[in-house]
Amino acid sequence: MALSTPSRSTNPVAEKLAFVVPAYNEEVLIADTLRAVPPWVSQIIVVDDASTDSTIEKCLALNDPRLELIEQKENQGVGAAINRGYVQAIRSGATTAVVIAGDNQMDMADLDSLLAPIRNQAADYVKGNRFAHPDVGKMPRLRRWGSRFLSIWTSLGSRKILRDTQCGYTA
Repeated sequence: MALSTPSRSTNPVAEKLAFVVPAYNEEVLIADTLRAVPPWVSQIIVVDDASTDSTIEKCLALNDPRLELIEQKENQGVGAAINRGYVQAIRSGATTAVVIAGDNQMDMADLDSLLAPIRNQAADYVKGNRFAHPDVGKMPRLRRWGSRFLSIWTSLGSRKILRDTQCGYTA
């Protein structure tokens, strides 16, 4: 899904950047995740997927004016939560939407690299690649092998080279 416009500036302050944060029972890490969002991000859309813990309360306690909380009454899965966040980002006029997990696993130091192809109009959609990150060795071996296996098969099926189909850090 592309939310970019041809005339967008490469200045992050000039963008209307929305973060979409799907969350399900993330009470332990959601506050750290949201506090890590750079101050120049215009909007943070947390889509709570019917959490049964205090995820919602932890979000609201931050009192961040950029935060918009969407509460799904029934658990619909991460894909539905991301889609709902995208829809809200579009409705609110975002030029770009970035998806980050509610469990604080995305490194904000990688945000500029993720956004660069969109800002340079080289891509409409960018997906992170955990295998290019210097800390890839910290990923559990089974997850690393499984993700590579899925990426190879998805690449073969799509006839496109896809390095990390399972990475959720997208713009």
